[in-house]
Amino acid sequence: MARHRSARLLRTCCLAAAGLLLRHLHSCFAMGLTQSPASVLSKQRIAAAPPRTVRQVGVEVDVVSAGVLDSSLLTSFADQAGNINGALFQGSLPGYLLFLYFLGYRGNNTPPLVQFGFSFLLVFVLLTIPSGIISKSSYGLILADSDWIHGTAESLLTCTNIMIVLGFRGALTGEKALADSSNARNVAFAWLFAVIVALAAGIPAMGFEAHTPFLAGLGGVAIEGLAKEPVNALSIPNWIVHWSTVFEFL
Repeated sequence: MARHRSARLLRTCCLAAAGLLLRHLHSCFAMGLTQSPASVLSKQRIAAAPPRTVRQVGVEVDVVSAGVLDSSLLTSFADQAGNINGALFQGSLPGYLLFLYFLGYRGNNTPPLVQFGFSFLLVFVLLTIPSGIISKSSYGLILADSDWIHGTAESLLTCTNIMIVLGFRGALTGEKALADSSNARNVAFAWLFAVIVALAAGIPAMGFEAHTPFLAGLGGVAIEGLAKEPVNALSIPNWIVHWSTVFEFL
């Protein structure tokens, strides 16, 4: 009974955090529509320029309008929708949903925690959408170029793989409690809650900047004499998250 209560509490907390995230996204759009980089630059050019004819001013207004459109919902996904990665990503979703359908077939005897883990992957997919919106509207960057947002969202994939590994381990060793662990599920929901809070409060409450390193760049060491990394280089914790995603499957 206590486990069910804790699970309901975690779900409630996740919903509350999701509400905060949506509120932050709304503020990002509101700010982006009025203060997008392109629109600010265009307004500065208009203010500093000498008097122009009506036709010239009309051209400037068009530039400002283009800046406003760059902050819209559609262009927030332009970094994915406009390339082959985005097309493959979107095209893989129906196939993955079909995979989940057959994974749940009773004859497969899929460990419950494994099925939960593969389903939890959809949470990672969905959270990359607001993550990309925040990165684009707040910093003008694609998701991969903002280390703290990228690492925070990507960590959900690590959580997914942990659930899958634990589920298969429980099935192979005959540990039914592990193969259907409610504690593991609660950890996943708590992880999701932490990710949502970080995305919602990272900029307004914690003051994270575009290239703030994920987990404060824990483990990073500056060595004199070596070439300086680009500002959008992955931090050590972010590299660990990506590496663990592959290692867990191996």
